[in-house]
Amino acid sequence: MGAPRLRLPLLALLCSVLLLSGCATAALSRPADGRERIALAMSYIGNDWQTEAQKLVLAEAGTPPYNGRIDLRTLVSGADVEKQIAQLQQLVAQGYQAIVIYPISPTALNPVVRQACDRHIVVIAYDAEVTEPCAYNVHINQRFAGRASAEFLATAMHNQGGVALVTGVPGTSVDADRTSAAKEVFARHSIKIVDSCPGMWDQATGQQCMSQMLAAHPSGIDGVWTQAGYGAFLAYQAAHKNVPPMAFEGDNGSRVAIAEGQVVGISYSSPPYTGAYALKVADAILRGESFPHVIQVPLPLVTRGELKLCSDVQRGCNVFPPNQVTTGFLASFYDGDLTPELCLSAAQSAHPCPGQVAKPPQPRSAPDEATSRA
Repeated sequence: MGAPRLRLPLLALLCSVLLLSGCATAALSRPADGRERIALAMSYIGNDWQTEAQKLVLAEAGTPPYNGRIDLRTLVSGADVEKQIAQLQQLVAQGYQAIVIYPISPTALNPVVRQACDRHIVVIAYDAEVTEPCAYNVHINQRFAGRASAEFLATAMHNQGGVALVTGVPGTSVDADRTSAAKEVFARHSIKIVDSCPGMWDQATGQQCMSQMLAAHPSGIDGVWTQAGYGAFLAYQAAHKNVPPMAFEGDNGSRVAIAEGQVVGISYSSPPYTGAYALKVADAILRGESFPHVIQVPLPLVTRGELKLCSDVQRGCNVFPPNQVTTGFLASFYDGDLTPELCLSAAQSAHPCPGQVAKPPQPRSAPDEATSRA
């Protein structure tokens, strides 16, 4: 009978010494007030999209009923995969119930994501993908985004000439999927890729990138395919050159240029509300609901005739007056079916929209080529 009395103190000692190993997971899984402990684990944040996406997550967490049941913590690792892995390991050890993540790599995080799943922690990636099967993913069809925007551009170029590419953040699934799909389209139409440069989804970097390509190729660029592309448009203006047809992302400056006829273009987008929607899904799963592990949302895809310049998204506004938002502001932050509780002020301030109550998420995925006019 003496051995059992010795095991309990020994276990307590081990748990206190090995706190980070997971002995404390069960004890830390719910705070004293009963709120759900959810972490927002962001990686690269050096652009308008990431800033806006974070604001929308914070606004969603402050919207009823989530404001009464979610305890949200935010971490940023930067474009450092080892740091993001270390942060995720800490969150697992600390017993968070769910992790909403923007992954810097689709595969490098898989072992720690698996560890989280083994401890019944819900992991949901938004926009960029995690390939570990136990994780959930909320995003557009990135290959469709690359393909549809490139097809528009090829048609605008009359299926001939040379195209320059301003790509995104190397190593992410978003950049890889979009760029490879666009290149396949250009190859099929015998359009030559004149040059390519990583714009890092940042307007200033994209402008510098495009300026360098313009200097290297003063002629021969007949179209420009971009990710977060208003900087590329500004490079043409600064060089006093005629702007060729362009495929842009959903930044407001690009949409204003298209709407005003300054450029023949199309605007596609990863909507920045995907992080907020992932938070809603995490809450629903923690409350016992079932969701598919891949949740696609419709691809915002608009040309000049589909742009509506005004301020109230609930009335179909999808491009905003330049004096109300920055040029890099992502105009595609709203979906009347998925995130009707969000508004322009939430995307700008991170504060919940007055008088709104969040609509529960839907346990389904949009078809592969579903589009929206957001």
